[in-house]
Amino acid sequence: MALAAATINCAAQTVYFDFGGSGSRGTLTENPDASGNYWNNIAPATEGATSIAAKTSFDNIVDRQGADTGISLFLCNAWGVNGAGGLSNPDAALLGDLAVASATTDYMFNTNNNEGGRSFVIRGLDSGKGYRFTIFGSRSAGDTRQGRYSISGQNGWATVMQVAGNGIGANGENQNTDNAPVSDIIYPDASGNITIYITNETTTYVPLSCMKMEAVEGKRTFEGTTGRTLLFDFGSNGSNAARGTKTEGNWNNIVNGTADNYCAAGSEFAGLIDNTGADTGMTLIVNSRFTTNGGSGGGGLANPDASLLGDLAVGTATNDYFFTETGETNRTMTFSGLDPRKSYRFTLFGTRNNAECRVGLFHLEGINEFYGAQQVAGNDFSSSASQNTRNLLISDPIFPAATASPSL
Repeated sequence: MALAAATINCAAQTVYFDFGGSGSRGTLTENPDASGNYWNNIAPATEGATSIAAKTSFDNIVDRQGADTGISLFLCNAWGVNGAGGLSNPDAALLGDLAVASATTDYMFNTNNNEGGRSFVIRGLDSGKGYRFTIFGSRSAGDTRQGRYSISGQNGWATVMQVAGNGIGANGENQNTDNAPVSDIIYPDASGNITIYITNETTTYVPLSCMKMEAVEGKRTFEGTTGRTLLFDFGSNGSNAARGTKTEGNWNNIVNGTADNYCAAGSEFAGLIDNTGADTGMTLIVNSRFTTNGGSGGGGLANPDASLLGDLAVGTATNDYFFTETGETNRTMTFSGLDPRKSYRFTLFGTRNNAECRVGLFHLEGINEFYGAQQVAGNDFSSSASQNTRNLLISDPIFPAATASPSL
């Protein structure tokens, strides 16, 4: 059994964010607020603008005392902004230091209900610290509106927050007035980044109004004895070398079964081996169709660095990949034959050489579950290359369910 643990002290730094617009689309928070705290306004540069463009970077982020932090916030996608239906009279007894009307009355939101998740990245964080987030979103509406808010670096955390609906407020209001979820401690990835990824759980858009980020001393550690290690290469079977090849040695190749570019739904990979070549008795079943790509034309990572990726730094493994195509959601696979007396920790790596900011959300589920987002592509987000070269997403220990094995 492996358990995640860390020694956590009091907050070493606090940063406040107000998401929204200005003029007819919201109100900026003036500094300092009534409590003496300084805020960072994540808003369009033009008053009354309805959205913030993708790849906008907000630099010169300040802490609660107004001091420069060296941190920046980068929007991977375009976000809409609005102030209609926000929480105009927040109660400090319910929301604490987030109860600032100019911060809760407007918000940032998905611009298209059918487009999937939207994300932004906080950069320049201290890899020697962890970060705890308090998030709040609110919209006055009678219909039920819920969003999944995922926060990820080296590890990940997610929650579902209801922001609108009949009588959900503390005093029966049709909007969230008192629920401000607090995350686990999130540790920045190797690039010093933490990614926030928001998806709709219901059909109507969901907002993010404001957020607090607190830096805390301590590093993530794992306690317990590590048992078997299994290595997986997802990608091409090599029938089309331009799209990638299998990995030789003690790896499990999860690949397309024919000359086409797809791993079919229902494909079963039995006889999984560990990194010594020993049979584990485990099986992986691909529940959904995945497209494969990589190789010379697919933008994989041909020359991985072992000092950054460890035992995953094998060119044939990092140079090809599974991916989901436009319009595809919730692609899954299931592991069976795992020992229910043990837990399993997963280390995930994805990369694609492309200037577009691309972020994926990964969900592992057994008795417990883990959510984590990873940015795999984008201009200069991790190095001089436009792709992930060093950031690993490491799950919490996942315990197999009695009647079902972990799913990814």
